[in-house]
Amino acid sequence: MHDSGMGAALGLVFFLIIFGLGLAVALFYGYCLKLIAEKTGHGDETGLWWLPVVNWLIPIRIAERPDWWLLLYFVPFAGLVVHIVIWMEVGEALGRDKVASAIAAAYGVVGIPYLAFSTSDSTRVAFDAD
Repeated sequence: MHDSGMGAALGLVFFLIIFGLGLAVALFYGYCLKLIAEKTGHGDETGLWWLPVVNWLIPIRIAERPDWWLLLYFVPFAGLVVHIVIWMEVGEALGRDKVASAIAAAYGVVGIPYLAFSTSDSTRVAFDAD
């Protein structure tokens, strides 16, 4: 006979691990958005960083687009175009090349933390001049 209590316990442990990892990734992504907002002078937007989906307003506002563009993320194909346009403009606000920013956004798991934690080329040149 199978011990159904053991299976339920393992299922619960697996669920908690997956939930914890998902929560950690969501909070890290939100923290990256907070850093990007601070770098671009949008520090007043940082209160949204920990709210999933709502934190998408941070790059939309950095790109100086209306808040209703958030709804476009849920429209098939339009969401992809909006995502690319938004991140190209965020990259420009960070002093980066638009194409490089679009590529970074396409690989968001690596690209968005890269934009959050690295310095722009113009900043790097200013430090090298000293």
